[in-house]
Amino acid sequence: MNKKTIKIGIIGGMGPLASAAFVETLYSAYLHENTLKKEYHPPCVYLYSEPLQTQSTALMSVHQSKAELLAKLENNIAYLLQQNVDCLIICCFTAHALLPQLLPEHQAKICSLVTWVLEHVLAQNTQFIVLCASSAKEAQVLESHPLWVKAARQITFVGSEAQAQLNTLIKAVKDNLVDAPLLDEFLEFMSRFPEHQFIIACAELHILHKKLQDYSQMQFANVFDPFYHVSQNIWG
Repeated sequence: MNKKTIKIGIIGGMGPLASAAFVETLYSAYLHENTLKKEYHPPCVYLYSEPLQTQSTALMSVHQSKAELLAKLENNIAYLLQQNVDCLIICCFTAHALLPQLLPEHQAKICSLVTWVLEHVLAQNTQFIVLCASSAKEAQVLESHPLWVKAARQITFVGSEAQAQLNTLIKAVKDNLVDAPLLDEFLEFMSRFPEHQFIIACAELHILHKKLQDYSQMQFANVFDPFYHVSQNIWG
């Protein structure tokens, strides 16, 4: 049987540690799935990680930063397309606010995390809480998607106090300060919403989710992590 090869381009840098963690997630998904190993060679991954943390944080509050990030994003995508990648993943939820402004040929190559999230929500009959950075909330990343109209009634964002705590957790991950007390804090945070399922809408929170599973030796069935989901469903 001839195995297939897939080339994946990743736009990173808006949180360099999170971009690197997603590469690990991608290869782990391949190595843990026997069906994939039978049908595919290990994926060829191109990570373009140009630190853009400041610009992405200010995405919707400073027009110049938004324009600069859009230009850099277009350039980075163009570079990866020159490598003949089959698909692109932008490893920053906030930056997905810029997708409608990208060139059509660039949009066509992007595997949108927002699309995965909203399709999952619509397939469930339950309520979800979005765990994201303030920048993604302010940019209305989910609300700008065509599926939002159908999914809106099932989605809630946390209040200002809880959002401030999420921002602190995200900042700690960016600074590589993840430790047991931080993981305990994240676990306690989620325990406040026992009736809801969660959407991981931030690459740094993907890191916390990964580490929390190892730390607690638990799988969280009430968490939908699009970074995991795309790593398992991007093939072919």
